[in-house]
Amino acid sequence: MTLHTLLKDLTDKDDVDLLTKSDAWLEAHRHELAASMNELSGQYAAVLTAQRLKRMLQQTNHVAVQRLVTDQNGQVEDIAISLMPLKEAIKALQFPGVTVGLSNASEQLHCWENDGYDVDTTAALRKPNN
Repeated sequence: MTLHTLLKDLTDKDDVDLLTKSDAWLEAHRHELAASMNELSGQYAAVLTAQRLKRMLQQTNHVAVQRLVTDQNGQVEDIAISLMPLKEAIKALQFPGVTVGLSNASEQLHCWENDGYDVDTTAALRKPNN
């Protein structure tokens, strides 16, 4: 590549000011960008995996539910994810001591509806006498 081609490449991207930076700064910035790209790559892979898993869950009418993990004294230690049939998940959302809470329940139900689950029909199926 020629000097003119390289300069045009920087100018076209509005990055020509990088020529005024020190070699040490450029090297440090390159390392920062490489680390950011690596982190983004990992996040991207996680999103793709989550999409594949959700499609598999949807095929069997299962969902992921956040639930609280508590110690012997009832203190929350962590939040875990449980996979369960939609019918059981809707019932589990009614117990804020087990799931993340009632405020999360409406958000979770709305998310499942957006994902194509028939939440209303499933909720009706879990009522007594059904």
